[in-house]
Amino acid sequence: MMKTISKVILAIFFTLGSKTIYAQQFKQEADLIRSMIGKEKKEFVQYYMSIPNEKNSEFWNIYNQYETERQKIGSANFRLINQYLTLLNTNNENGYKKLVVDITASDSKSDKLLKKYYQKVEKDISPQTALQFFQLEKYIKARITYQLYQQVLFAG
Repeated sequence: MMKTISKVILAIFFTLGSKTIYAQQFKQEADLIRSMIGKEKKEFVQYYMSIPNEKNSEFWNIYNQYETERQKIGSANFRLINQYLTLLNTNNENGYKKLVVDITASDSKSDKLLKKYYQKVEKDISPQTALQFFQLEKYIKARITYQLYQQVLFAG
C-alpha cells in the first residue's frame, strides 16, 4: 500500500516538474492526487489498526473528521511545493524566507491537529487505539516527506 502512495507522490513531481502549471490545472492535479492518496491511506489505516468492534463506527467518524481537517493543511502544502518549485534557482531571498516560515507554520498546524485527534481517539475509543492512530499518522507523514525530499531538487 505504501508503494502505491509512493507512486502517487512521484506523480506529483512529474506533474509539478514543469514550473509553468496554471492555477486551475494545478488545483485539478492536486485534487486527483489527494483523492488517490486518501483512498490508499484509508485502506492502510484499516489494515493496521486494531479498533474494538463496538467502537469501529465511532473511530471512523473521528478519523473522517481528522482527514477533512488534515486535507485542508495538505492543500496548503501542495501550494508550498508549487512555491518551492517556482522559487527554485531564483535569487528571491524574501521568497525563500517566507517559504520557510510558511512550511514551519504548516508543520506546526499538522502537529497540533494530530495531537487534537490523538486526544479525541484516546478519550472516545481507547489509549491503545489512540497510540496506533498517532504512530500510523506519523509514519505516513514521514514516508511522504521522505519521498518528497527524494524527488525535489535542492535549491542552489
